[in-house]
Amino acid sequence: MRFSYLIFICTLIFSSCGRDYKASRSPASTIGQVLQGSSTLDGDQKSIAYNICFELMNKNMAWRQNLLNKTFLFDVEETACESEVRLKKMVSTTLKQSLNSSPMSYDPSPNNSVPFSQVITHLHGPLANVCSAVLKGVATSNTTDLSDGSKASYTFFKKSDNGFDGFKVEYTETGSSTIVKNVVYQVALNAAGLPSSDHKGIELSVESTTACENSISVATKKQTFQP
Repeated sequence: MRFSYLIFICTLIFSSCGRDYKASRSPASTIGQVLQGSSTLDGDQKSIAYNICFELMNKNMAWRQNLLNKTFLFDVEETACESEVRLKKMVSTTLKQSLNSSPMSYDPSPNNSVPFSQVITHLHGPLANVCSAVLKGVATSNTTDLSDGSKASYTFFKKSDNGFDGFKVEYTETGSSTIVKNVVYQVALNAAGLPSSDHKGIELSVESTTACENSISVATKKQTFQP
């Protein structure tokens, strides 16, 4: 049984490679590992973080001005705990906001859902605290203490030859240093392959891996933009 599970996990890992937008490759999962100690973002990490945050700031303005009520299509793939079934569907969403200062969201069509409905910007989403510091030129840590007693750690990766950069957020269990969830984001930094230049900053793909209660399997969710 355990051998079959290992084969399944390996299949998940290798089947995900080369299937993201523009044949990208995401960082490996770190579920079950101990979160590394915090450090200040510097060098390439700081540079990539700044580029992403700058594009997310531009996105926040351009999308609110030009893309509200526009349609966004996403491929969605999900696997549940202790299941080898990968559920797949395409979901049509509409870009919405309730107030000018509120987060934008991908509002799915009736009887549908997407796993990552909140639009990430420099003000909303997992990079809000990081972007606030980086865009001001203030030193910032790669780790944040969350209100529930857990931690979030950020790692940035560069793929600009394919038109995007990305980042991974690792989350620990409350009161623990063990990683129980990671989410990988790929963000478009140029308009190549996009419907318009206003679409820059879109989450080309978001993929999460979450530990299950039995501690030997994981649940996965992936959302990929379809131009």
